[in-house]
Amino acid sequence: MSASSKHHRSTPTEILYSLWLTFSQDGNVRLNRESPRLSPDERAMRVEVRLPKALWNIPQLSAEITVPELTADLIEVLGMPNFRTGPMAHAFRNAGRAEIRSKCEDEQAFILHWLVTLVLEHGTDWRRHAGETLTAVIAEAKAKRERGLDATSALDG
Repeated sequence: MSASSKHHRSTPTEILYSLWLTFSQDGNVRLNRESPRLSPDERAMRVEVRLPKALWNIPQLSAEITVPELTADLIEVLGMPNFRTGPMAHAFRNAGRAEIRSKCEDEQAFILHWLVTLVLEHGTDWRRHAGETLTAVIAEAKAKRERGLDATSALDG
């Protein structure tokens, strides 16, 4: 990835812009490249915009920025302690489905990212999707263990 400027980066397939979206309760909105100075009634959110380079062939682009509401399901997932996420991460690693370092922070981050994605994609049905995937992952990890193929040794260290 090349560092094209202070506010954007470029890869072979996309350009990534880093911006600040500043908004107030009365409906005012502005975009800034630098971290904005805020009045007491304003809030700001850092936004990273990924544009495929192929889009430069289109004369006008539009997008929608949506910040998901903090639902009970997101609170449940984001509040999961590492003693709950660790065994799930171990199963993904042992099944060979993910390369996760043997650090509790990395294991927890992997599982939280996976589960948050499921919540955002499936809403309250995320548990069923997670359960179906975990059932398959655990079966794969068990089969590899029985065949003597432990995927963790290459990732430790």
